[in-house]
Amino acid sequence: ASGTPARTIYTVQKGDTLFGIAKRFKVKVDELRSWNKLAQDALKPGQTIVIAQGKAPPKAS
Repeated sequence: ASGTPARTIYTVQKGDTLFGIAKRFKVKVDELRSWNKLAQDALKPGQTIVIAQGKAPPKAS
């Protein structure tokens, strides 16, 4: 088996939601909550969250 899963630090943008970020990185909302110890779904622009697996999507141009 390979080593540790990919780990991405994502900076929340205005209008982002936990659901939208989970969908973008192909992970579950519950996983995002767990990795980031989030008690609620509210995110603030500029906040950084850890995505412990999955692949970062290509940057939109």
